[in-house]
Amino acid sequence: MYKGKAESNSALQPVYEALQVPIFEVIKNADKVILVEGIYDKYAIELFFELSTDYTLFPGTSAASIIKNIQFLNAFGINYIAIWDNDKEGVSAKKKASQLFGEHESIRFDLLPLLSNNKRRMEGMITSKDLDDIRKKIGLPEDSTYERVISSLYFESKEIRTKIISDTSTITKNNFKILKEILDKRFKKVEQQLENRL
Repeated sequence: MYKGKAESNSALQPVYEALQVPIFEVIKNADKVILVEGIYDKYAIELFFELSTDYTLFPGTSAASIIKNIQFLNAFGINYIAIWDNDKEGVSAKKKASQLFGEHESIRFDLLPLLSNNKRRMEGMITSKDLDDIRKKIGLPEDSTYERVISSLYFESKEIRTKIISDTSTITKNNFKILKEILDKRFKKVEQQLENRL
């Protein structure tokens, strides 16, 4: 009997499989899907700004996995935008997606804001001082990784999360404010494009 390896393009795919829920069921009723590179990108975005209920964040497993997820969402006609880290892998994946899907579709694609850096990953959206303060406030060891800090904060109570996020620096808050503006701008362009087709 042949056994193949199933490719995972969503960070939450093992959860969906364990619950025997098709991925399509999770997003079929979403008005707007935001494709991100990984689960910690989803956590960071949901921590640092309020998304309205018509937004669904769909985490991939890498920069390249977003391309497979674009194909999946297009197959079912789901409205989406894709956001990559502004690093070598993210820039390369966005370029590849633009070549594969064309100029018309590429209005849905963007990168994290560079701001003062020459590259930007999601973990760079939070200043190192803020990350260290968050780590201390939730009682994690000094050598805790970004991933551990973000996931630990994400699963804290809403009151604790809100308080810790409100205490972060203006720099971190502004980074996510700019990202929110990018996401809103992309969806607005997509809506305009759809209206022009009618």
